[in-house]
Amino acid sequence: MFVLVGCSQSPAPASAPEANKPPELSSTIDKPEETKLDQKTSLTELEAKHKLKAYAGAKELTAEVFKRGDGGTKFVVFFTTADDTKKVTDFYKAELGDGKVDAKGVGTSMGMTKADASVIAITEPADKGSKVKITLISYSKS
Repeated sequence: MFVLVGCSQSPAPASAPEANKPPELSSTIDKPEETKLDQKTSLTELEAKHKLKAYAGAKELTAEVFKRGDGGTKFVVFFTTADDTKKVTDFYKAELGDGKVDAKGVGTSMGMTKADASVIAITEPADKGSKVKITLISYSKS
């Protein structure tokens, strides 16, 4: 029977400032730089190009497009509808797979489209119906 006895030297522990350093985040998680493009979009375009069903009876207010520093493109569309937040949230929950309405009546739906775009729909009560913000982020497939 052999018994090996030895001494190993482990590296010195990291200094306090390095030990408390946060892990690096991806550019998607830590909000990449965005540049507003001189182009518009619409719910109809999001439906045609990104497979997100347009909400029936939506009255579009604004629609903008941004180029993201992580290579994605962000589309933001605001619209109003006469429908309440629960109905709008249920519609997007069926489309995206997730949705809920909080105690203040604000609905949140999120998920992926059939064209692999990520979407967040925020629905807030308005005077006569709801105001909705759709944020869709898409990445070109190479």
